[in-house]
Parts: sequence; structure tokens; C-alpha cells
Amino acid sequence: MLCYIQKQTRENMTPEIETAIVKYVSHSASIDELNILSEWIENDSNKEIFKEFVCIHLSINCSLNDSETRLATYQLLPKISKEK
Repeated sequence: MLCYIQKQTRENMTPEIETAIVKYVSHSASIDELNILSEWIENDSNKEIFKEFVCIHLSINCSLNDSETRLATYQLLPKISKEK
């Protein structure tokens, strides 16, 4: 996910912030990491960076879920047809 963010933006981020964002979107951030992230996004440009990360994460998850649904349907349809 991080590779999609512009290089200039990534250069302005600390590894600590990057890790906090990744943990936030994966629902594994600690209270301390959430506090650090909360303080960091008080800055408007940082807030935009955060929004970009979250949007990319959601887009990737939606794409993965769609393909998984199609695969499951493809695998189940023959079984359903046989049972009729």
C-alpha cells in the first residue's frame, strides 16, 4: 500500500507515523499509536496524506473482496447444479 503514495510525501513521514497508519487500517494500532496518529493528523497536509492512505486501503480491500466473491460463486455453481 505504501508504494502508491508519492515519494515526496513519504520522505516527510517518519517510520513511526507510517507504522501507525498501517496498523490503523489493519485494526491493530495500540492506544499510543492512535494518539500519535491523532496528533499528526491535526496538521491539514498530514490529514490529506492520511486520507489518501485510507482510500487506497479501502480500494484494495474492495477489489480483493469482489474477486473472492466471484471465485466463490464460480466454485459453488457447479455443486448447486449437481444437487438439483
